[in-house]
Parts: sequence; structure tokens; C-alpha cells
Amino acid sequence: VDFGDANTLISPGFIDTHLHLPQFDSMGALGMPLMPWLNQVILPAEQRWNDLAFAAEMIRRVADQCLGVGTTSICAYSTTSFEATLHALKAFGDAGFRGVIGQAMMDRETPDPLLRPTHQLIDELNETLLRFPASGRMAAAVTPRFALSCSDELMMQAGRLAKSHRAIIQTHLAETLDECAEVRKRFGDKSYVDVYAQFGLLGPRSI
Repeated sequence: VDFGDANTLISPGFIDTHLHLPQFDSMGALGMPLMPWLNQVILPAEQRWNDLAFAAEMIRRVADQCLGVGTTSICAYSTTSFEATLHALKAFGDAGFRGVIGQAMMDRETPDPLLRPTHQLIDELNETLLRFPASGRMAAAVTPRFALSCSDELMMQAGRLAKSHRAIIQTHLAETLDECAEVRKRFGDKSYVDVYAQFGLLGPRSI
């Protein structure tokens, strides 16, 4: 093949192992500490994904931007929207990506527009895992957002589904000292790692 330029470089596609699809329009916003940033910037941005038309347009833009910088594989978070998550999995698959996308699971300490009942999140997760199994080029990921936004029951059921479907698990761990202190306070002085371990969320397929 003649590329017409001696300086051309052919490289494998890049892999982004932690990507929040709905945060692309908020990157670099305000430089705030984690929890205020989530509550004042990110969670309001994620609420907009409850409008599937808005989410679909943004998903297209994010996929184009990833491809534009050579990213062809992703481990990504959607929002708590089941419909937006399904759309993202299909859209990224159609665009030729490989990787996983997960519906961000939150059933506590979350603004009402993003809050979902535990049983609903588990039912939707199971359905997504069936539609986009671990064997596919684009697969569903089990995605409890982080320990403070999830009930014990949600994390336990998520761990069981991940095991039964051999799915990738992705979550957040120990991003700030304040967050770690809150986790210890809520979970009887357990470490962040031990909290996830007790619910079956740690293993060789955990990110």
C-alpha cells in the first residue's frame, strides 16, 4: 500500500480503560473536589441522558471523537438510563469498536432523576447482559458506580450476575480521602477493597 508519505505511522488502536460517555461535554469543568464536582456538574449532565434523542446524538459525537484520536477499544460508563445504555452498546458496535459499556448503577444517595429502584437496575442489567454477552465485540459491563451510591443488595446482586454471565465488572475505588472515610463510616470500618470483595465485585474480570 502506498500512503504517499514516508512519515506515515501505522499503529494498533488505542484502548481507553475508563471512559464516561456523558461527561465529554464537562471535561475539565471547574477543577472542583470530587464529591461537589459530581453533584454540581456531572450528575446534572447525566440527567440529560434521560432524553434518548439527546443521548443518541452525544453518543455519536463521542464515538467520532474517540475514532478521531485513534481509540478503537473502550471500557465505558453510560448513565442509569437503560435505553441510553442499549443505544450506546449498539452504536459503538456498529462503528467497529471493541469493548464494554455499562449502565451506571445507583439506588441511593443520588438525585431523583438518576435514582432507580434496586430491582429495576438488576432486571435491566440482566437484560443487557443477555443482549450484549461477554463473548461479543461490544459487551455489557456490570457497573455499580461506587460503593456510596449502591445499596448492599444492589452490589450483592450485581456480583452474582457478573459471576453467572462471566461479565466485566467496572467501578470506582478510593478516588479521594473524604470518599474513603465515608466508605469506612458506612461499612463498619471496612476498607474500600474489602467492601467490594464481600459483595463478589473483585476478581480477574474487575476493572
